[in-house]
Amino acid sequence: MSESSRAFNVDGAGQPADGARGGGKRRPGAGGGGSVPFHRLFAFADGADAALMLVGAVGAVANGAALPLMTVLFGGLVDAFGGAAGGSGDVLARVSQVSLEFVYLAIASAVASFARPAG
Repeated sequence: MSESSRAFNVDGAGQPADGARGGGKRRPGAGGGGSVPFHRLFAFADGADAALMLVGAVGAVANGAALPLMTVLFGGLVDAFGGAAGGSGDVLARVSQVSLEFVYLAIASAVASFARPAG
């Protein structure tokens, strides 16, 4: 029997280990779909589990930050087109720069979205 099965008092089939199957009386807190205290959720997590959860959390935050950053970049793109009305000749260079920043954001968002399920 594994350590987590002993801790939650269940056998390999997910049944209570005390033999009370079917209509027997159940002890309070002895498995069976009850709630688990928050401090017990991560009782058997090791260092690798904590690292994966951290990577997943950072990936989720980075992926969530991509949409506001895209809005800021889109504002820069509109501003680059709006600068053409002033007669400035470097519109193509400014639009190319903002487009390249969009590509960088897409790459970072892709990496973040693949890192998110790791956690």
